[in-house]
Amino acid sequence: MDYKKGFTIIELVIVISVLIVLIGITVPRMKGMQDQSKITKAKGELSTLQAAVESYYSFTGNYPVSCVANKYGGQSGLGDWQNPLVGAAPQILSSVLNDPRSNSSYEYEFYCLGSYYVISSLTNPGGTVTIDTNGLVFTGSAGGSVICLTNGKGC
Repeated sequence: MDYKKGFTIIELVIVISVLIVLIGITVPRMKGMQDQSKITKAKGELSTLQAAVESYYSFTGNYPVSCVANKYGGQSGLGDWQNPLVGAAPQILSSVLNDPRSNSSYEYEFYCLGSYYVISSLTNPGGTVTIDTNGLVFTGSAGGSVICLTNGKGC
């Protein structure tokens, strides 16, 4: 009898095991590359938003939301702070930008006080970013990471 015409079960198990190990190595690396691309995109969009806020300020003399102090220390723009940038004449942004690092359509956060502001990307919407009257940024993220840009100090 000639047994050299096919693979044995042991050879097939070894090949499948090697393939499973290789897949186990590459999938986490691909996930890491996806996370890194989201971070890079968020940094680029934050730069765009900062330029848009500065442009809006140069045209109007104001930020997109009121930056007057209140009992919480400042004013936060969540959800609607980009709308004045989209509706400005001349148009500054073509559409509202959403944070690519969030799993939902969570927008970037804008927080300002007096003449200082901070724009942030939070991996956890429960995180916080604030700025004080001296332009110092404070970040506190509940289990996530913060990327931010400011005209103050910090980030």
